[in-house]
Amino acid sequence: MSMSSFALATSLAYFFTAAAVGNRPSSWQVRLHTASPGDGASNEVSDSGYSRQGATFNMNGPQTAVSNASGVNFGTAASGFTVTHISIWDAANGVPLATQRLSADKVVAAGAQVIMAAGELTIGGAA
Repeated sequence: MSMSSFALATSLAYFFTAAAVGNRPSSWQVRLHTASPGDGASNEVSDSGYSRQGATFNMNGPQTAVSNASGVNFGTAASGFTVTHISIWDAANGVPLATQRLSADKVVAAGAQVIMAAGELTIGGAA
């Protein structure tokens, strides 16, 4: 998963300068996209059964990555859609933190759900 330009710039400022940086996120949100979101919310799923979902993350193994601590379950699709990307956002401040192209598109039929098991979303090195 790639860090957004906001997350990258904030990380660089935090670790390598004395510049002030924003507050640390206290809540996170997973969003689904039907094409590349770029560095924002472009191409977010617009199905009436879809809504953004909260998530929490835990450090993995040698602390080189984080993964979702519990399952992330999206609502039942009303008309169906195809997910190609996901993004993780700072829920309180509305800024993107990371985006990822799925290894394979996920076709979600009307009446189906997107369910991501605990540990399925990994940010950083090998989990």
